[in-house]
Amino acid sequence: TGKLKAQGKTLWDKLEELYREHGFYFNAQRSIALDPNSPPIGDKLRANPPTEIAGKKVAVTEDLNTSVRMFDDGSE
Repeated sequence: TGKLKAQGKTLWDKLEELYREHGFYFNAQRSIALDPNSPPIGDKLRANPPTEIAGKKVAVTEDLNTSVRMFDDGSE
């Protein structure tokens, strides 16, 4: 941060510079509590992973139980 300050820049300025150079990466997670007696939603998602959510293409899915990362082209 000292080096950036000497250049008259902030961390936000540097982050924006990186976004412009390499592209913006969006990562989000939402946790919800389900009734313990409800069927496991993970099984349903594993069998039919979403390809689109809210009109946005899903590029990667990660299964935390199996530690598998699946890309939209079918590769792991």
